[in-house]
Amino acid sequence: MIGVVIALWFYIGFVFGRLSFAAGQPKTVPNSPIIEPELFAKAVDHAKTMAVTTDPQYKQHQKEHQQLLEELRNGSVEALYSVAQSLNNRNEGDDRITSVQLWHALADGADHVASAVALGFSYAEVDKELALQYFVQASNGNDEGPQQASLYNAGGLFLEL
Repeated sequence: MIGVVIALWFYIGFVFGRLSFAAGQPKTVPNSPIIEPELFAKAVDHAKTMAVTTDPQYKQHQKEHQQLLEELRNGSVEALYSVAQSLNNRNEGDDRITSVQLWHALADGADHVASAVALGFSYAEVDKELALQYFVQASNGNDEGPQQASLYNAGGLFLEL
């Protein structure tokens, strides 16, 4: 009988110890990218010109545009990535350089997987070692697990080196 009481006592202590340990752990805050003010100003300027229309038939586009601007001003990583993608697709003047700088800020500062993949593809022909580094970073993944396409691209680049 005493053995059962002692075992029960240890079991309860173990359960409460685990619960208090889990509750006492600090919550992880996702990394936020540090972006230079000039670069952020370029991103906001480009976001203001993205798909702007005054046609009342396209009110949904206007709402989405306003939402993108609001998210960008609030520091949304996904909004910055969308702007960088749009800059890269536009390809006028320094747009490609600005998009790569934004992707660097997101991939290096916030461990943003999609930005790391974009950098991997951007550097694939110019600097294979740096492209490999970004594909490996993206393949480490996030909460959803590794990104398989990045593993594939990293393997291909590794064979080319």
